[in-house]
Amino acid sequence: MSENIRFVPSFILYINKTRIPAQRAAEIIKIIIISRLNAPSSFIIKAADIESEWIENDDYFIGSEVEILLGYKDNLESIITGEITSISCQFKQNQAAEVTISGKNRLHRIIRCKKNKAFYNMTIKDIICEIADGNGLTAEIDELSYNHVFTIQKNFTGYEYLLWLADYYDCFFWVEKRKLFFKRLVKNMTEDLVLEYGKTLLNFIP
Repeated sequence: MSENIRFVPSFILYINKTRIPAQRAAEIIKIIIISRLNAPSSFIIKAADIESEWIENDDYFIGSEVEILLGYKDNLESIITGEITSISCQFKQNQAAEVTISGKNRLHRIIRCKKNKAFYNMTIKDIICEIADGNGLTAEIDELSYNHVFTIQKNFTGYEYLLWLADYYDCFFWVEKRKLFFKRLVKNMTEDLVLEYGKTLLNFIP
């Protein structure tokens, strides 16, 4: 068996906490995941809808939870958990319809709706926890200041306010599943990661 067999990519896709059947998985053409700090991560799933099982499935709808695991052979890990934000279908003559399912992680919820809100006698950690809780998220936050402050979220979305806090306190934030992380920037980097072309690095686009 070739040494490179363990580098053949594989995936597992869950929709509404149920693993999609093998037949549906075989119809998937492409999976794209874009991971971001200080912004919602996103995914795109493209599938050939040979039997109209994607577009007509009542379990796949806007707001459905999606979890994507990626890896190689038997070594897969969860890369993104999010919600479907759009479903589209492209029809071509003499070809199977192609369905595109797009979505974002739950950080996208915080982007909606500008607010005017006063935070009185609260720590910065308390404020971030309140923003997270109001959007169905728990939070893991580095201690930033023990002082109780008075501050105003003035015509900001929760996301815009988090961006301002992250810039002010030299932090970054992201969401994993249903948890918001708000962490200080790492000043001392770890040792360099060395990849060898043809072994641990199979493709490179400068």
